[in-house]
Amino acid sequence: MKLPCDSEYESTTCEFKQIEKLKSSNDFDDILKIIVGMANRNGGHIYIGIKDSGEPQGKGIFECFSEGDRSGLDKIKEKINGKCLSNTSPIVEIDMNFISNDNYDILDIIIPKKKTIPHAVVKRTGNYIESRKYYIKTSHNCTLISDSQLEWLFNSKEYEDEVEYYNVQATTYKLMGGIPISSDSGKQGDWQARGLAYNTTRSNERSG
Repeated sequence: MKLPCDSEYESTTCEFKQIEKLKSSNDFDDILKIIVGMANRNGGHIYIGIKDSGEPQGKGIFECFSEGDRSGLDKIKEKINGKCLSNTSPIVEIDMNFISNDNYDILDIIIPKKKTIPHAVVKRTGNYIESRKYYIKTSHNCTLISDSQLEWLFNSKEYEDEVEYYNVQATTYKLMGGIPISSDSGKQGDWQARGLAYNTTRSNERSG
């Protein structure tokens, strides 16, 4: 069986869960912690319907959650989406993919990597957040993060701003304090160097 995470074992980006792990509200809370922990690292996949050994549980495993006209799969997806919307901040915008063939059914929860500040599992009262708990995914579990890890996560923001590049022709000489620039862009460098003439490329960060 080929999984999107390209792994037969659990890792920081891949987690296997048997359908029995979704029997109670606490089980969904554990799924939420893993979602947040993965988002705070590199993103990843949670596969519902796979044993710890990497073997699929089988066909029709979600039917036990069916209720009336609602399929068990739809109810599980609704529950997980609801948890993300109500109990994560910033909200982790997951996606879900149903993998099915003649032998097995699997729900793939796709978790994106954080884009700005780290995600937290939160408890809300009305429009207010009472508490925040930050998690990070390790190879074998999901743990609360330390103060130093939290500081690193807040300082390692990843922005989607476009970065523009331009070529700079720089000529330097020994003992010179600056670099004369010859470039079509007309932009000036902001560093010093020693040596002979060379070409380099540096980024021009777009001011916001």
